[in-house]
Amino acid sequence: MIVGTLIAESIRAGAELAGIRLVATKISRAAVGDVSAGQPELWTLIEFEAPEDDTEVLAEALATALEQRHGWYADFRTPQETFVVYSGRVFRYPPGIAGDGPRPRLMAAPMAFPSMSSTGPCRHHRRWSDGGMMAGCAS
Repeated sequence: MIVGTLIAESIRAGAELAGIRLVATKISRAAVGDVSAGQPELWTLIEFEAPEDDTEVLAEALATALEQRHGWYADFRTPQETFVVYSGRVFRYPPGIAGDGPRPRLMAAPMAFPSMSSTGPCRHHRRWSDGGMMAGCAS
C-alpha cells in the first residue's frame, strides 16, 4: 500500500492527476506557508492511499504535475521505499534514511532547481523517517 500526503497548492495551474487510483483518507487546511518565500499561507493537505502497483505511475504523474517554482515536492512511501517527487525529478530512499545517510536514488532525468543541489534534494529534505511529511522548500 502507498501512503502519502499531497499539498493541493503544489500542483501547477492547468495540471491534473488523472488515471491514478488515489483514496483520500484525510483532507485538512493549515496556515503553514511562507508568504515571504512566495508560498500561499494556507495549504490544503490531502493524505492518501493507493495500490502499491501504482508506485511508478504516481511518481511520474506527480513529477509532471508539480509546480517547479519554490521547490514544491510531494512524498509518499511503500513498505520498501520512500519517494520524494519534485517537478521533473523522483528520488527513492530505503525506509528510515535520515540526516547524513546514503544519497537517494534518482529515477528521472535531473532538472535544475534553486532549492536543491545537482545531486539531490535540499539537505533538510533528507531527514525523513517513515512518517515524513512534505513541504515547500523556500528558494
